[in-house]
This record gives sequence, C-alpha cells and structure tokens, in this order.
Amino acid sequence: MAMPRKPRTDQPGDLVHARSRFMNEEFRINTPEERALVLRAMGRAARRCDVLILAFAIMSNHIHVAALRQLAPLRAFYQSFHTAIARMLNDLQGRFGPLIAGRPSIDEVPLDRFVHLMMYVHGNQMSAGMAASLGSSDWTSHPVYSGTARPLDWLRTHEAAALAGHSADPAGVAAFAAELEGESVQETRFLPAATGELRRRTRRALGGPVELGTPRHGLDGELEVPVVAPPHTRIASVGPRSVSEVGRLCAAAAGVSVEVMRSPGRGRDQLVARALALRVWGDVLVRPVVEMAAYLGLSESGASRARHRDNGTGRRAATLVRTVVRQLAEADDGEV
Repeated sequence: MAMPRKPRTDQPGDLVHARSRFMNEEFRINTPEERALVLRAMGRAARRCDVLILAFAIMSNHIHVAALRQLAPLRAFYQSFHTAIARMLNDLQGRFGPLIAGRPSIDEVPLDRFVHLMMYVHGNQMSAGMAASLGSSDWTSHPVYSGTARPLDWLRTHEAAALAGHSADPAGVAAFAAELEGESVQETRFLPAATGELRRRTRRALGGPVELGTPRHGLDGELEVPVVAPPHTRIASVGPRSVSEVGRLCAAAAGVSVEVMRSPGRGRDQLVARALALRVWGDVLVRPVVEMAAYLGLSESGASRARHRDNGTGRRAATLVRTVVRQLAEADDGEV
C-alpha cells in the first residue's frame, strides 16, 4: 500500500518535536568540537528564522529539537540548519555528500504533554548509557536549565518554564529542572532506549522503513507511540481494508449494529461507532477519510468533526481504537 505524502502544517505557535537523522544512521557527531559546531549552527538558524527552541539533544546519529513555531515556517529553520551542519561537518571530517536523510520528522505535540516531551528529549543521552543523570548530560539542553552550563541566548528556558506552569524567570527555570529530575516524571517517562527494539519490531510487522513519532499518553491514559511513514513508503496492509469490514468491526466494538451506525440519529453508542470508524480508517489505516464518510452518510465537514471530537464520545472512541486494531491484526494472523 503506497502511503500518501503527509501535508505540512506550519501554524504559528505550534509545539513540535522534530528529529533529524543522518544518512545510513552513521555516527557523524563524536567529539565535543563537532557538537559545538552543531550547537552554533542551531543557534544561528533559530535567531534567523524566529523559531523558539525549547530543548535539544545532539546525539551521534540524530538530533532532537523541541520548539515553538513562530512567524517563519519550520522548514526555513531546517533548511538553514541542515545546510550549515552538513558544510561544517564535511569540512571538519574531510567528507563530501549529503548528511541528513531526507526531511526531518516533525510531530505536533499537545501542550498538556509538554513536560513528557521535555523529559523524552533530555533523557536521550542518559537512556543511551552515555550520562549518569540528566544534570550530567553534555549532549542535551538540560544542564542549561539546571544551571550547570552557560546560558544560550536562543534557548527559550523562560518560555519553557511558563509552559510547564512555573514562573517565567530564573527561579521558575530552576524549579522546572528540578521537576524533570523528580521521581514523579521519571516514573512515567518513555525511555528513548526502548524505541530501538520497538522500531525494529514495527518495521518487521509493516515491512517498510517507518519511523516512530513522539511517545504520548492517549485519552485513555495508555502510552501511545505513533507510527510515521515517509512519503511513498510501501507497507504491509493490516487487516481487512474495505470500509464495510472496518465499519462492521467498529459497530460491534461500540455495541450497535451496522444499520444503526449508518442511520441518521445521535445516540451515544451510534456517535461512538462513527467516530471510531473514522479514526481507524483515517488514523490507523491511513486511508482517505472521505471514503468512510461516504459509507457512513456524512459530509466531509461532519466527518471531520466526528473524528476529532474531544468529549465523552471522542474519549470512548479513543479507548476502543486499540480493540479494533487488535482484531484487524488477528484477522491477518499477526500483531501490530
């Protein structure tokens, strides 16, 4: 199944988590000098492109950035940043050719998951076994927050502290750093080290070079790790792909008949079934939502509202997605 290109969204003020991976996952950043070059290039690009950098992790074969998009699209920042680090590292290492493997992977992150995003980005070096604690990391921005490294004028620590509910001043930044190091956050964080095996298993199951998005907690409280397919990636299909078969499974999961789900009306279980079918079809199977909308007898705008509804109906549908996905996988005698 060919995956359609995911449209770019560049809305000012969005909280995003971006990852840049090096060609062939080669370790191109190995020394303090190389990391310093990358850090300087990141700062110059952030100032030039009006991007508010909240956190970073400069790993050996990839780079994490948490940011708020401002007036300029994020792609302008990455065009400047990627061009600069490719030139600098190639000159320093006597190399030629491209450095970055395609466009960066960019996830929009809800603001209520901001603290977990910061913990994830700052925890990369520690989870790789290259730092004993967040404070001792010299590959991430956490030491700037904790005060053990010099401030960076382009790293927006005050804005980050405010997003986390602290005061936008040095005291708030210090309190935020202490929160990230505290047990309550440590116990609920998703270790970056766990993504390696999960990525391998996911790629085997789907038969393609998919990437993992930012871990997050879903509406049902369970940890979710989105799967992102680069443009034109071919992956194995999961379960039945006809709208009627998916609709049947979703109706059964919501406790209604297919006829009730497709008929006019606004019963609670009926609305749950429709929202569930639209989410499974559009978000899990990555199929055109208009196909399921037509099956349900909904307009495109009505389907969009039903799919993204964040109330009791939407939360109930979210809790049932995993059930339907499991049934789809079982139909193929495998697991997602």
